[in-house]
Amino acid sequence: MAAAPTQAVKAVSQGGPLCDHLVGRQRSVHLLTGDHDLDDDVPVAVSADDGHPDGPGPQAVCVRQQHPHLYQLWQVLHTNSLARWAWANFHICQSMLAATNTESQRQQVLAREQAFNQILADICAQYSRCRWDNKAVYNYSFSASQVSTLDFFHPSLSGQAALARVTWAASWWPNS
Repeated sequence: MAAAPTQAVKAVSQGGPLCDHLVGRQRSVHLLTGDHDLDDDVPVAVSADDGHPDGPGPQAVCVRQQHPHLYQLWQVLHTNSLARWAWANFHICQSMLAATNTESQRQQVLAREQAFNQILADICAQYSRCRWDNKAVYNYSFSASQVSTLDFFHPSLSGQAALARVTWAASWWPNS
């Protein structure tokens, strides 16, 4: 997230009217595990997008989405032996995806994920040109085929296309 303001400025300076921020699952996994203050990283990224001196300017509309649902990822793929192997051997999101986790542990991660998403929504609401997806990405019910078979964590090409459609439908058109 430290590079988010610079990335936002660079993206919008290329002439596009849309600055799209999707917090990646792996980054959010870091935030979901431990005592990290969820409020720390987000405001600077948003303020760089909202017409502040270092921001992209008055024409940009910035969109914030919640990342796809980690618990749903586990639900969709936990019976897939290749997915379990990848999660274990690549140490992917062990707070949610470790085979030894209990349902209670997974629910704790889910609660922290939901708290993080609410913080993103609250901070976005403070900025005039920040649009929130209203949980559209988070609530999207993806299938196993929409998850990459390389790591069983990131979206596949069809998953990326589906998320783009969901994001566009939920967030593109500004209210003003």
